[in-house]
Amino acid sequence: MHIAFVIYGSLDEVSGGFLYDRQLVESLQQHGHRVTIVALPWRSYLRSLSDNLSRGLLRTFRNHSFDLILQDELVHPSFFRMNRRLRQTVRLPMVSLIHLLRSSERAPVWQRHFYHWIERHYLGSIDGFIYVNRHIEARVHNMLHTHPPGVIANPAGDHLSAGLTPEQIRHRAQRPGPLKIVFVGNLTPLKGLHLVLQALHHLPAATWRLTVIGSPDRDVPYVRRIRQQIADAGWQENISMLGMLSNAEVGSYLAHSDVFAVPSNPESYSIAYLEAMNHGLPIIAHGQSDSADLVEHGISGFCIQPGDSHGFAEHLRTLAQNRHGLAQMSLAAQKRFMSLPSWAQSMNRAVRFLEEVVAVHRGDPKETT
Repeated sequence: MHIAFVIYGSLDEVSGGFLYDRQLVESLQQHGHRVTIVALPWRSYLRSLSDNLSRGLLRTFRNHSFDLILQDELVHPSFFRMNRRLRQTVRLPMVSLIHLLRSSERAPVWQRHFYHWIERHYLGSIDGFIYVNRHIEARVHNMLHTHPPGVIANPAGDHLSAGLTPEQIRHRAQRPGPLKIVFVGNLTPLKGLHLVLQALHHLPAATWRLTVIGSPDRDVPYVRRIRQQIADAGWQENISMLGMLSNAEVGSYLAHSDVFAVPSNPESYSIAYLEAMNHGLPIIAHGQSDSADLVEHGISGFCIQPGDSHGFAEHLRTLAQNRHGLAQMSLAAQKRFMSLPSWAQSMNRAVRFLEEVVAVHRGDPKETT
């Protein structure tokens, strides 16, 4: 089958969501299917709404012999009306791949209502869904008040190079000096770097070091506030702001850190968490994020509750003072990583689902591979 895969930006972008998308494309190609990427530019939410009136975008789908349109759900503002126009012309089945619902993000009440209205209309135009976790599936069902066809295909981490050995993990945990904390994620309020800084205010500066890896360009005012907070606290020597790094460089920093603290919420199912667990890093996650499912509280990491900066700090203090406990938690994090499904297992489920959607559309549900 020939699939149009609609995304914003480029499939080569570094984030975990785009890694997932690449894995899906590669799996489809390995199964003998053809994938054409339809890439739209990153723009503001309001400007993206104008795509629904685009004749050129409509022609893109008219002029190709596609069997299915697959859309990364991020593009929903561009397609919440366009999909209905497509139904009147190309009449193809449409599937949405959902990493995270925009209406789940924190925003002023009026803004959340606006996002919810647009997103609900978009989801109502879709024939089937690929969900990256069970929480998102439940949210879609709740939003639509129905149970449309779909499949859960969790992200995996077996694309990563081998992490540290158990001996290396134990040795790392026992080294003297401050606790080495690492944060990996785009610098936006969603990812929660400000929550990490709030917790660090409760700890002596001599007991920790923080490395921050991620793009500072997605929310410039937020990054400006973060830098000012660091300067006001006199933490310039404690915190390294490294910006975007290559995957190999990120892996190196993970291997030399003690704990991974990215308390993002909402968070779909963080591939960055998987990378950290592969390197034997305990995870500190937001207790209400979907990624909290990856963390066994008190065993392979900690789940913090909203507004509990003191509890967050106590978890860090415990890891800094009890290096034997840090070693045990680090080993448990890697063991948890090893128990998760592989990319092949997850992506095969997604591919089979897409094949079934096309077969049903053609009127032959037995025509699946």
